[in-house]
Amino acid sequence: MISKPCAQCGNEVVRKRSEFAKSTTGRFFCSRSCAATSNNSRMPKRVKKTRCTECDQPVRWGHVRCRECHERVRCIADKTLIQATRGRTDASRYTGVRSHARKVFADSQRPRCCVVCGYAKHIEICHIRDIATFPPETPVAEINVIENLVALCPNHHWELDNGLLRVGPTGFEPV
Repeated sequence: MISKPCAQCGNEVVRKRSEFAKSTTGRFFCSRSCAATSNNSRMPKRVKKTRCTECDQPVRWGHVRCRECHERVRCIADKTLIQATRGRTDASRYTGVRSHARKVFADSQRPRCCVVCGYAKHIEICHIRDIATFPPETPVAEINVIENLVALCPNHHWELDNGLLRVGPTGFEPV
């Protein structure tokens, strides 16, 4: 057994003569941590730089837009229904509109309980007038006005969607 100093911290490294002979650089380390510290300082990783596709500002690796441009593009309230759905016809085309509706309801400070039965453990925000009944040129902000949104429990939401519950002059009533 031979001992030599660690190339990073100077601690004693004890190895067999054959293990020291395997080194191509002639540097020896007492631990993987010392080896990593030394190697990373000698040969740092290359920093990849990308730019925002909208404003050409530097952005993190793997991102396409900067935070400001991303929020501006994602902001659905200023878009029309056709722009928000991007012409999709699949079942998830209104996902962004529904997500915006939940945000509008949360910002309104209305109680988070079913308006029919008062259940508050799990509520769903639903549109009184369906999203599909609006013309494609309608702004999403008009679809998601707080007067068109209501909190319902899953059972009453299903009843509203399937015609077993309707909005009457005094509120929600069974059909």
